[in-house]
Amino acid sequence: MNRQILFRSAWDKSDSDPKKNYGVSDLGMFFVVNDNDKFVSFEISTHWFQSHVMNRRLEALKRDVWKGEKDFLLMTWIAPTPLDVFYISPIRITEDDSEWKDGYYVFDVKTPCYYGYRYQKEENGLWTTDYLYWKLIEEGDKPIWEWLENYYKEVFGDVK
Repeated sequence: MNRQILFRSAWDKSDSDPKKNYGVSDLGMFFVVNDNDKFVSFEISTHWFQSHVMNRRLEALKRDVWKGEKDFLLMTWIAPTPLDVFYISPIRITEDDSEWKDGYYVFDVKTPCYYGYRYQKEENGLWTTDYLYWKLIEEGDKPIWEWLENYYKEVFGDVK
């Protein structure tokens, strides 16, 4: 199994025309375990936007439109946040998987694939994403890789 940390660049596809407005996205960080065309990943939203987008967001905070919520907004608008735990597979694993006909560009998958996610609580009561986030902060990347490798085996079976 391969381990890698990948980054998806931030972008701004906002437009005053609602039909053309695709919003903005921050720099995405992905811890990835894969073997050939099967991937599992833990994604962190960095909240690191292009500079003009970040300036707009900071100006909105300065206007004090959210009285009493600034601490919360600073954390959710500026601090990294755990986002998703998911897999990418060439075959459907569950009926809830989403088909991505154009592949998944972050992992350079250019053929149709399926996306599935994990939303459940760990033994300590935290959601999986929060559990991994705090493990990363408190213990570094070792428990992340171990968890992802176990998750890979849970989804795809043992690697030969």
